Amino acid sequence: MTNNQALGYNLGMSSNFKNLLDGYHDFPCTYMFKFVMPQDRIEELREIFETDDFETKESSKGKYISVTIQKYVISSDEVMSLYEQCSEIKGLFPL
Repeated sequence: MTNNQALGYNLGMSSNFKNLLDGYHDFPCTYMFKFVMPQDRIEELREIFETDDFETKESSKGKYISVTIQKYVISSDEVMSLYEQCSEIKGLFPL
């Protein structure tokens, strides 16, 4: 499974994901992004979420890290765009 598939970015699922986002969130709002990823790729995620605060927790062996980011977003389209950008990070999985 590719990162894009894990994030639901194929044509059939992206409109469903957008509908779910719009149904559960009243945009604009603060949206919580959660990821698990290799520790050595965290800077790639920081490039996407430049000014946002990261809450992190390392795995017991330090190879992986879980990341929670609270970000104020304007729309479901912005959320989807951020997930799409994150999908380029090798080994990243959304939660």
